[in-house]
Amino acid sequence: MRPAGWRTGQARGGDAPRGFVVVLGWFGAQDKHLKKYSDLLEAAGFDTGRCIAPTSVVFGTRASQHAYALQVLSATQADSAPARPVAFYLFSNGGAFVYRAMLPLLVSNPDFADVRARHKATCFDSAPCYMHLDAGARALSEHVRSPVGKALVRCLFSCVAVVSSGFGSTDPAAEYWRDLGDDPLQAPTLYLFSDDDPLCDPQKLAELVAARRQKGTCAEVREVRWQVSEHVGHLRKHPEEYTAALLGFMKSCTTV
Repeated sequence: MRPAGWRTGQARGGDAPRGFVVVLGWFGAQDKHLKKYSDLLEAAGFDTGRCIAPTSVVFGTRASQHAYALQVLSATQADSAPARPVAFYLFSNGGAFVYRAMLPLLVSNPDFADVRARHKATCFDSAPCYMHLDAGARALSEHVRSPVGKALVRCLFSCVAVVSSGFGSTDPAAEYWRDLGDDPLQAPTLYLFSDDDPLCDPQKLAELVAARRQKGTCAEVREVRWQVSEHVGHLRKHPEEYTAALLGFMKSCTTV
């Protein structure tokens, strides 16, 4: 079973693909936005599969994220060329939540042992975002047009978060951060982020990157950090530098 909205694209040029890149979009993205990144990869010789997790997954339960991740991995296994490298390329927490849900499946589910063996690279764009209360409220209201609607959504989100924290024994933000900091896949990883992103705390992310380097369990950790660039808008703001960093990383990790 494939996730709703799953779309694939083929490498251009006629040669065997360098690999298969799974592109996981941000919350509120439209396919036309995500397709720009797929087009970039396909022009560089990669096959792609892309999807955007719905609201019910991004802001749903761990079970709903697990079920969606299962669909993404099943589609990856079905649509990627045998024996070719696999890479994950994800945007904001909308993509990172799905990636996090994929980790235990790749580690312990024998059905996806082949995908894990072929996994050679992971790229985070504007992610992961540390889930500060105000950032979460902003993210949820980002695509509400009415100012009054935005205020209501933020208020409701804040109330639910505060009430939930009083009944839970774990801190969801800390647990999420720990899971991505302890990523067991160990493939080379690239982080693309900026200092003025209101949704992706650059200091928290820089600390996570430094901690992963210090642990030494990841094959390689790269980062590109801009001073000025919008959330999931780095390609638009810095097209040449972004393209060089992304494709240089992907090509170096997927050489067969």
